[in-house]
Amino acid sequence: MSLPSEAATQGLASHRAVYDLSLNQMKKGGGVLDARGRIVLEIKKECDGFVTRQRMLVDIQRQDGGGVVSDFNFSAWESLNGDQLRFTSSDTINGRVAEMFDGFATANGSENKVTFNDEDKTEMKLPKDVMFPMTHTYKVLDAAKAGLPLISARIFDGSNMDGLQDSLTIISKKGGQRSEVAKQSGMGKMRYWPIQMSFFDLRDRKDEPDYSIHFQIYENGVGDQLKMNYRDFSLNGKLTELELLEEPKCNN
Repeated sequence: MSLPSEAATQGLASHRAVYDLSLNQMKKGGGVLDARGRIVLEIKKECDGFVTRQRMLVDIQRQDGGGVVSDFNFSAWESLNGDQLRFTSSDTINGRVAEMFDGFATANGSENKVTFNDEDKTEMKLPKDVMFPMTHTYKVLDAAKAGLPLISARIFDGSNMDGLQDSLTIISKKGGQRSEVAKQSGMGKMRYWPIQMSFFDLRDRKDEPDYSIHFQIYENGVGDQLKMNYRDFSLNGKLTELELLEEPKCNN
């Protein structure tokens, strides 16, 4: 695995973004009547790595009259060179904790594994070519700047026990519009690329992805114009708030 250097990660901006979620499409037979919610995402560069915090709250109303409120919280630290990941995640459904994970993962080529802090969870081995999320973001941007149309990668994100997935990212050259929020944040002339990321469960080996995400990624790593496709429905994510955060002053 080729790890990003510290110099290569300089262009990834520390930022806090808020996306308002709304129902885009109901899938036939999925039983979903409506869905709405919000994502709050914060990515902050530190001198030794990137800290990511994300909360995704979604209220799903079903055609049978029932409802589901999902509250997903995730935080992680990933080293600048992409060889270490600390993570904590929890998923609460209708007020009850459905899943909770925390642990430490390494991807240094000689020992790629995940160690969970919960004694009930076994250690997980990772493939040699695995990437963590921020490393994957860097690779996608590097491919986009080089004019490459796609990149495939095996990613572990620490979100749950199934956090190891195959991914395929298709990079387009044109399409979409900049949001007003992005323009007002000084990104009106910054390069961006429409992206489609598809994720596949390694165990199923299906041709169809488990889920996919369409969005525009700016060259500083900020995402815009989200569309998330799940089995039963899809969501639009409108960027409503964006704050570019102060970068750390580090002694090199």
